[in-house]
Amino acid sequence: MLSDPTLTSRPEDGRDIPLLVWRAGTPLRAASSGPLGGGIGVRNWVVNATVPMSYHRDDPAAHLAALAGGLGLAGPGIGLLTGVDVAEVVARADTGVRAWATVG
Repeated sequence: MLSDPTLTSRPEDGRDIPLLVWRAGTPLRAASSGPLGGGIGVRNWVVNATVPMSYHRDDPAAHLAALAGGLGLAGPGIGLLTGVDVAEVVARADTGVRAWATVG
């Protein structure tokens, strides 16, 4: 099972940029369309990072891997990027299913 997300931040261009981190107590089988850890496989963590709407890096998977490394996350994980402020995450639960959304 995934933990509740932890809100943290990273320094970038002189600002603290928010990101959310979920950790799995034990590795989980997951499906993702994210640039890092996309596809179906066993994953240990999830990172959802806010980026500016002008994000123009051509290496999003490497960028996410570096962010994960800076957070001390080990093993395979899922990395997501969004132009939305992830600090505004909304959580809901219903009949044992939990979901977190960061939509604009």
